[in-house]
Amino acid sequence: MKYKPSIIENNNLRDKAVQEGLALCYLMESGKINPDLDRAKIRSSASVLKDAFSSLSDAVGTGRESVLGFSTKTLSQISQLKTLLNQSYTNRVESACDELCQTVSQWKSALEGKISSANEESGEKEKVSRAKRNLLLKLDELNEIKNAYQFNEKRLEEVIRGHEKDIEELENILVDENNERKINRLYSEIKAKRVLLDTANNSHKNYIFCSNLLDLVHQLIKEKIIVAEFSEDELNKARAYLKIKDLKKVISQPERAVTILKKMQDDVNSMVPKISENEKRIYALDTSSAVASDEAISYKQALIEKRRAKAASNDIDELKNNIGDKVKVEDLT
Repeated sequence: MKYKPSIIENNNLRDKAVQEGLALCYLMESGKINPDLDRAKIRSSASVLKDAFSSLSDAVGTGRESVLGFSTKTLSQISQLKTLLNQSYTNRVESACDELCQTVSQWKSALEGKISSANEESGEKEKVSRAKRNLLLKLDELNEIKNAYQFNEKRLEEVIRGHEKDIEELENILVDENNERKINRLYSEIKAKRVLLDTANNSHKNYIFCSNLLDLVHQLIKEKIIVAEFSEDELNKARAYLKIKDLKKVISQPERAVTILKKMQDDVNSMVPKISENEKRIYALDTSSAVASDEAISYKQALIEKRRAKAASNDIDELKNNIGDKVKVEDLT
């Protein structure tokens, strides 16, 4: 049904967004997010978001404001934030929260008559052609598939940890066992567990690779193709490149999805010759391994040294300040 501004319609859009927004805030505050994220910063962002949505919930316009654009953008940004909470980049979450707060604030201002809602309604999303809108819908589906891959990544993390603990326990028993029959049985169990562990590690590695490929294809289309001056035919071609149905069929088979995704990435890149550097980046993403590489260890060590140096510098500055304060007191006496 086509949207027609009215108090009832506008309030329904507002209430739905507020409900989704506050649910997102609860998720952020509860800590049910990627453990690599800085939880203190995430909770701080959640507090600001909660205030913004609570403020919006009290805003009531005349019913003549056209706020569908605000609603669509807000729900899209909420969905994007949920995805980012499953990743490891705190700065991206904070940035997305800032953008969402700005959208919610503009929505409230439009209801209060402080800005023209017509500007938003005729904004970027309303200006894009039908072809661009269809391509954006495909990107939403692509994002859903990426979420499925990330779910399987987490599931396999638990499976891998379970196998590793089982192997460690069996090895401890084997070390203390003297009965040769039992030694053979334990060794057979360990070998079987190692096969399961290798299988899980390979699947986990493929899921990470698939997720990274999808993320890059998503960004290429959103940041390069959507904003470019491509014809309708070219945009429809880009949409056809996104083999959503094929990907859905192999969600549980990441090794098959890799082939589809590499072809998809090549097709999309063919539309954007200027971003050939991304082809190098895409294969550089496949760095997952059950064993940390020498390069990764060296990089970690360099970060540790950098952190120590910064801490030492802060200690020296604090010591200087304390000495300075002491000198000032002695001068006064």
